[in-house]
Amino acid sequence: MCLSGFHLDQTTQDGKTREEEGIHVLHRTMELGITHLDTSNVYGPCNEVLVGKAIAGRKLDCLATKSAFKITSAGFGMDGSREYVRSAVGKSLKWLDVKQIDLYYQHWVDRTLPIEDTWKALKEQLQGAKSRTRDAEADVIPTCRGLGIGIVAYSPPGRGLF
Repeated sequence: MCLSGFHLDQTTQDGKTREEEGIHVLHRTMELGITHLDTSNVYGPCNEVLVGKAIAGRKLDCLATKSAFKITSAGFGMDGSREYVRSAVGKSLKWLDVKQIDLYYQHWVDRTLPIEDTWKALKEQLQGAKSRTRDAEADVIPTCRGLGIGIVAYSPPGRGLF
């Protein structure tokens, strides 16, 4: 979910900042029982900082974020390299102000290198993370299971709900 950055203007019609409005939306969402939040580093550091502020002191079942999709001076690009994954995880931990991300995954596929390279880089980042069981189609699971990686559907039905 992107509550800041390039998707939205930075102020609302009533003069509130997008951060204030975003934190209010997330607090209300959690009050209503939503316990799985998903963001991305490509939404900008302001979005992960916003999510971090909103979840501070609150219990979630799953905090998810992702990388491999990035904004460069040339526009949007993909980077599934080990170095980028490691850097992106570190930045997300800092911006979210957490010690652990429950689910960290690949936002888009970097077709310039074998997908296994990105998945291995993601697996390296699992140190200390909780293991969770996820179900998916039988033809996808064997590869992911062998690497210890979960699967998340792109743009689940809840997109736009908030």
